[in-house]
Amino acid sequence: MSFLFREIEMTKKNIIIGLLLLLFTGVLQFANAQNRKEKAVSFSGQIDLKSLHYWRGFKSGDAPSVEPSFSLSAGGFCATLWGGYTFDDKYREVDLILSYTHKNFTITLADYYNPAFGVSFPDKAFVFTANSTIHLMEGIVDYTICPKFPLQLKAACIFYGADKDVHGNNYHSTYFEALYPFNINDVNFNVWLGFSPFKGMYSEVSAFVNNGFSGMYSVKLGKKIQIPVEASVLWNPYLDKVYGRLAVSYSF
Repeated sequence: MSFLFREIEMTKKNIIIGLLLLLFTGVLQFANAQNRKEKAVSFSGQIDLKSLHYWRGFKSGDAPSVEPSFSLSAGGFCATLWGGYTFDDKYREVDLILSYTHKNFTITLADYYNPAFGVSFPDKAFVFTANSTIHLMEGIVDYTICPKFPLQLKAACIFYGADKDVHGNNYHSTYFEALYPFNINDVNFNVWLGFSPFKGMYSEVSAFVNNGFSGMYSVKLGKKIQIPVEASVLWNPYLDKVYGRLAVSYSF
């Protein structure tokens, strides 16, 4: 019976991964077929200071984090270099993120480099072989339904790198999210549910792993500068963990 359950789990996993790959490939082909009219390149950046670093249900480090990002955009394409660091030096990360947006769809390829605590940061930064890399590579598809009902849907799958079980097999960890934004009296709110459909880096079984609620208000400093201040409640039902987080941002 245990063998049968494992086979059912693998079948379910393969079906979900296959559907994600088909969706990702289809959106990519559609994007490449579009006539890209905008040619101008723009640069932007943002620095976030957060009371803790939290990603898809997991807290990293035990101290506040600084998270800068720099982006180059042209037409619907965007290349982003993102970094994260906690002041206790227990969390360090550098990511390269490439995305294309057309109407309601965004497709993304992300390379996450997050060496474990105690590992020299440059160590293995440029190692990409399957059995020794500590990078994670992920494909992501985001879809917003419409302006009148701006529900945002996300499907993400790690397809290469250090996402492996004890036998060295890829988990293909997959994550789904539904997020709904709304505004009340100039405060921007988000409420979301994040789900892992099978065993992987997020959970041992299918489970909700990242639910939350946030509110953000922009504080005006003079006539030109606005500093967004955000408060969030972050809940991982699978781990039975709840966190509160404060964050401030500066964009340029």
